[in-house]
Amino acid sequence: MEVLPASLAERLRELTYNERAVAYLHVDAALTLMGAGGHLDNYGLAAVRLGEPVVEQVYFLEGLLPLEESSYFVPSVELDSGRAADLHFHQDGATVWVVLLDVTAARDAARQMQQKAYEMTLLQEKEVQLNRRLESLNRDLEAANDFLVTISTKISHYLAPQIYKSIFSGQKDVAIHTERKELTIFFSDIKDFTATTERLQPEEMTFLLNEYFTEMSTIALKHGGTVDKFIGDALIIFFGDPETKGTVEDARACINMATEMQSRLAELNVKWRSAGTEQPFPRAHGRQHRLLQRRQLRQHSPHGLYRHRCRG
Repeated sequence: MEVLPASLAERLRELTYNERAVAYLHVDAALTLMGAGGHLDNYGLAAVRLGEPVVEQVYFLEGLLPLEESSYFVPSVELDSGRAADLHFHQDGATVWVVLLDVTAARDAARQMQQKAYEMTLLQEKEVQLNRRLESLNRDLEAANDFLVTISTKISHYLAPQIYKSIFSGQKDVAIHTERKELTIFFSDIKDFTATTERLQPEEMTFLLNEYFTEMSTIALKHGGTVDKFIGDALIIFFGDPETKGTVEDARACINMATEMQSRLAELNVKWRSAGTEQPFPRAHGRQHRLLQRRQLRQHSPHGLYRHRCRG
């Protein structure tokens, strides 16, 4: 302070005295309170009595007096008044000066920072837990999706692609209900199939049937037919549901499909013979097995509905 102008030094003393709420206690060697002053009320010390033992009146000094060192301070002591103060002990001959400097604001700020740090830690822990939960849910969702994909893939083997697509796209409900439609229905089976099965080994027959149905189904889808079912060597396909181009065009598509199927069967027979199968599926011949012209079979009913049939 000696190098500072007197006015500035005095101003600093005033700021320290008021803003830090300075209070002091003067204690003799017998620990009797000799004097007190400053902002005593700030620390709940306004009622201290001079001439009486100080530790019996100021409880937070118990154990701190008498001094073991010449001068020292204890930072941020919590007082009964709810405030906090730095305690500075100054040895002055046989007496001790105890100076209290208020640090309540700094303490509260530190507590707020600690609380915020604690809250941030909790938020981080919650975020970690939430991320783990989300990862677990994502894994469960992926597993569920994989399961649904597996199930839908298996289902697709038993449904016509058009019906499968309409159901899983939401265009068509799977609820059971009745509905009347004009359909063109195609029936086909393999000539002399029973005799052929007796002639061929089971593995060879299975191979031929799988390729035959695959090729025929591909042709059916190409012409817009819906594969209904396979029964032994028989194949049932219909036109007009779930998609239709009208009864005439549906029937024409059925005829064109049957024609292409017979042509493709001839090509398959050549392929199978080249692979070593001497007598694969014979081509249709005669009136019963040649492609019949489309004909309408009218079913008399109150609604006048009818179906087209074509056989390959």
